[in-house]
This record gives sequence, structure tokens and C-alpha cells, in this order.
Amino acid sequence: MPSLTTLRKRFGGLQRLYTLVGYEPEGDAVRRNRLENSARFRRELFEQIKALFPEHVEVTHLPRKHRSIFRIDSSFMLALLLCKQKRRNGGELHWVGQPPALERSYVTLVGRLNNAHDGVVSCHLFSHLPVHYHRSFENDPWLHTGLKLTELSDFYPLVSKLWTQKNGKQKNGKLINAA
Repeated sequence: MPSLTTLRKRFGGLQRLYTLVGYEPEGDAVRRNRLENSARFRRELFEQIKALFPEHVEVTHLPRKHRSIFRIDSSFMLALLLCKQKRRNGGELHWVGQPPALERSYVTLVGRLNNAHDGVVSCHLFSHLPVHYHRSFENDPWLHTGLKLTELSDFYPLVSKLWTQKNGKQKNGKLINAA
């Protein structure tokens, strides 16, 4: 039997190998796989956005916290909230988001995860998230209160627009905190 390191290098991990040979995990294995996928996707998304806008975006953490968060133009924080896709008792498909209390006042990028939790169905930017829990449905009017992000290359221009509308100003092409 090859080592886990070899399996990870050649196939992307044991779960990926199971998928390639047609094995469908059930129960806890599916949940664990989705958790791993969403954590990996979150890290990759931070890396991609930072790589696209190295002059404007840095990845940091709040004091005594482990969740990554964006700092934009050294002026303000921007949170990332990935909403899990769910379907309760065969009902309507929806996404659930629970922003941490410390991050609710920040500009927030909300991503609605796909079923595998390794990509997003849609992304939206909001000036803040006033609720501690939100269930979003397809064509949810709440999504239209934010700015839809269709391409990552539009991230900084849309964040700039949202911040300027909310309470900011610009100086030398960078956003500054007006407070």
C-alpha cells in the first residue's frame, strides 16, 4: 500500500482516489470531505485574491483569532464568509451563513458553496452583515442588496466602490478610512 503522501501527490488524497475508482463515501466521510474541501477552497481563494491585487490586499488575522481575513489598502478589514449548501428533508436548496460576531461590521465577501464545498455558485460583496445567521435561497432578494462578484479580477474595483459608498475616501488610488 502506498503512503498517504504518495496518494496525496498522485491523486490529491485518499478521498479523491475513492472518487476516481467510483467509491461513494457516506455519512461522516462526506461531511469530513466537505469540511476539507471548504477549508482548502478558502485558503486558495485568499491566495488567488492576494496574488491578483498584491498592492492593495494582504491576508491577516484578528488578534487571538485563527480565521484569515483581508486587510485592504492598510485601511480596513474585509471578511470572507462561505455559506454551506443544504437541503433539509428533501426541501428547497438553500445556503446557510453564520458570520462571526467580530466580523459582522466588516465589508464581507459572501460565497455560496457548491455541493462538494470546493467551489462557489455565486459571490456577493456586502458593506456589513447585520445578522448572526442567514438562510439564503436561489434568487434571494437579500443577495441583491450586495454587489455580485462574477470574476475575481473585479474584486478590488468592487470593494473600492462599496467602501467609497459606505464611508471611505480615496487618496492616490488607495482607499483610506474616513473615520
